[in-house]
Amino acid sequence: MSSSKESMVNIPAQYGAVISSNTIEENESTNFFARPSLDQMTFKGKRTSAALLGGVLAVSGCAAWFGHAGTHLQQSVGSSYSSLGSTTSSSGFTSFSGQRAIPANFIATKPNLVYLKVPKTGSSTMSDIARRMASQHGLSNVDSMDWIASEPGVWWWHAPYHELREHIESLTRPYFAWATIRDPVERVISHFQYFVMLNKCTLQTGYTCPEQMPTQTDDIEKLLLDYVERAQPPRLNYQLEYTSVDGDPNATFRELQDNKKINLDFVGVTERFTESVLVMGEMLGLSLSDMLYVPVNSQDYGWGGPKELSITTHNKLTELFKTSQDWKYLEAANRRLDGYILKIDNFSNKLHEYEYHLKIAQSRCAGDDNVPQCLTVYANTVTLQSWMPDASMFFPALDHESMFSILPRDD
Repeated sequence: MSSSKESMVNIPAQYGAVISSNTIEENESTNFFARPSLDQMTFKGKRTSAALLGGVLAVSGCAAWFGHAGTHLQQSVGSSYSSLGSTTSSSGFTSFSGQRAIPANFIATKPNLVYLKVPKTGSSTMSDIARRMASQHGLSNVDSMDWIASEPGVWWWHAPYHELREHIESLTRPYFAWATIRDPVERVISHFQYFVMLNKCTLQTGYTCPEQMPTQTDDIEKLLLDYVERAQPPRLNYQLEYTSVDGDPNATFRELQDNKKINLDFVGVTERFTESVLVMGEMLGLSLSDMLYVPVNSQDYGWGGPKELSITTHNKLTELFKTSQDWKYLEAANRRLDGYILKIDNFSNKLHEYEYHLKIAQSRCAGDDNVPQCLTVYANTVTLQSWMPDASMFFPALDHESMFSILPRDD
């Protein structure tokens, strides 16, 4: 096997690999990259491996790395950032509902950023990305959970769209609004873990925990089913209700879509998190620094979680959710994401390069006292290859273990 110095990426020694466009050399102790297939090498077809985890992620709370480093964020980043340079025209991307075109390099115009933080969809990690974007581009409200007081600003906290509608419609500057959604069965299991098993029903109304919390898996699964059947939330159409204009719990996805009641510019998919971030980056004209993140710390399921859920209980949950309109919503979000990807030149290689840098940045910065600054310092050392007009560098996909490590942990 031969190598090409012109098209080689050196990986830090701890990853034990050297990438080039012609060869991949690995030491025996590290398999940082999965070997590419012929399709990957020629970039044929759409990438389908991003959802390989299927939404079965570890659980986290809402605490984020901003918790210990957020006060440093605005001081730690510079004021000038080069964007990825979207290859599309101003009409190349349209909003999720198709109601408006997204201007090229939109972030440079300093729009308001409105993130609808749907619980248990990787939303704490995505809200950190929203705050990082805002800080790096001079927007207000980075450290406030109140609504935007001075435009342009960012909204990044929990509240359904219908509660924010008046605020959103009163914005005087353009805005970019988005949300992330996920498999509704996996989301409700995560919801149960966080609000019932971890916080003993202290963070929500509508459900009363038993005086003696169960400790055996069978009893916990019974409580999970009882929670899903009785609690408010989680309603069956929870994600659709949360992000729709009117918040109608009984509306179908088709009704809301036909009546333009999903007024979002973008809907990301938790199971395709890095793809979603990169597509949003192309839509807005974000820099690598804007898109770097450290996942919110996870908290393990004390009772095994989805991976050890009995088939009987999982089937019962699936049956309870078989009429959920969130399935239609998720299907549409995946289809829309696929459509965006088709508009982006060299997407597969761009994605792999982004994930490659994300892996390195996270390994360097996860334990740092000032995570935002650490991520910025790393980004400033990088020259992205896949966005070059004559890009010839090949970036293979991460292996499964590495891919799992860079994703949100069910926050």
